[in-house]
This record gives sequence, structure tokens and C-alpha cells, in this order.
Amino acid sequence: MPSVALLPLLASHLSDLGRYPRYLWRLWRRPARVRLRGVTFELDAETSPTLRRLLYSERYERSESRCAVVALSPDDVVLEVGSGLGYLSTICALRLGSERVHTYEADPALIPRIRRHHALNGVAPEVHNAMLAGNTGSASFFVATHFFSSSATAPHPETPGLAVPTRDVRAEFARLRPTFVLMDIEGGEGDLVPLIDWSGVRKLAIELHPELLGEAGLRALLATLAAAGFEESRLLSGKRKRYFHKRGRGTEC
Repeated sequence: MPSVALLPLLASHLSDLGRYPRYLWRLWRRPARVRLRGVTFELDAETSPTLRRLLYSERYERSESRCAVVALSPDDVVLEVGSGLGYLSTICALRLGSERVHTYEADPALIPRIRRHHALNGVAPEVHNAMLAGNTGSASFFVATHFFSSSATAPHPETPGLAVPTRDVRAEFARLRPTFVLMDIEGGEGDLVPLIDWSGVRKLAIELHPELLGEAGLRALLATLAAAGFEESRLLSGKRKRYFHKRGRGTEC
């Protein structure tokens, strides 16, 4: 791994050492704003107790945010699939400029919150209220109690879905030419990853959901990435949250 990437990785781990006392202080004071990795979050009536705990304890997208901080290069163009609250897109926009960051979120209820967090942090990456898929049209999206569990896969056969717009993933990749992809779509990665032309992408941070993919689906997804030239980084990967790079073209660690 190049030495230029070691320093941010070390700094990230050192910062994590202080998160426990910070968590206790926040539980005591219950601040309305929290700052994580340079990004300010506003906590309001929409913030569930579960999300508040994740933010106070700095566990919200902890691995993904570390990956973004460590692996980003100044020439990257970022495409994020699954925006959440706009945390990762804010980190990337603060480092690269808003014009180099594009994020896609299927849940229409999250779009105002994403834009509020972007504005609060002085960035304005391109936000698309759409699901990336094999074609342009519409598809069902299933909104969970906690937004980070929402997905295109019904938790139960009788669960009603919300109709959301879809965009052709191949066309979007051809238009934006991303070099760094961030993906967390609660099992949808099994269908989406094989559709993507990975030729111009150097780095991928992805959360895998083996309980939804199944063993065969997980093996097929990893085989697709290997065939596209990706290698996994052990230092930045965990069991579910993985970072892949192309040898000689991304942050190798």
C-alpha cells in the first residue's frame, strides 16, 4: 500500500480511539448536531432513537466513511448507489468538489434530508431520486422502518412496494464515467453488479448482504468483480463491507 494512503488510515484509527468518550458525552448532553469525519449532521424529530445512537457512537457508516477518506484520489469521479443521509457523498464532495460526486437514492422521503445535510456542509453533489437498474422505467421499492434497511427486495411476499423511477445503469456509467463506486443497496448488488461496465472504475466500496444473496449469489458476484480485474483490500475490508481496487490503478492496501 502506498505511503500516501497509510497516513489517512492511521489518522482514521487514531480518531476512532476517542469515539467512546465522545459517545458518553453526547448521551449526557444530547446535542442537536453531531460532527463525524468533518461532516455535520442535524438531529431533529425525524431522527429515530436507533439512528441517534448510531450517530452519537460514530458507528453510522463507519467502515464506508473510513474507506472514502483513505481511498479517494483528487482525480476521482464518485458514483454512489444508495445515498442514505448523504454522509458519504458529503465526505467525497468536501474533498473532490461537488461536481465530481453523483449519488442515487430510491426513497423519495430521504431526498430532502440528503439535500439538507449537503447544504449544511456547504456542498451540492448531484442527487438523483432513482434506482439504478437494467433499464429506464419504474420498479417497486420497499421502505423499511429504518431507512438503511429499505431495499428493492420485499421482506415478505405480501409487503406492498413503492413505485420509484429507474435509470439504466449502463447509460449512467457511460455518461458520468465514475472511477470510484460506493454501493450499499441491501441485497440489490446481486442483480446490479453484473449489469455494470466496470472498465473505467478503479475502486469499489460495497456492502455485501450474504443472507440475501445466498452462497451461490455471493460467489457469482465476487467472480464478476474478479473477472473485471478487481482485487480485495484486506486492510479496508471487513466481513460484509468490502473494498476492491484494480492493481496499479487504485489505493492498494
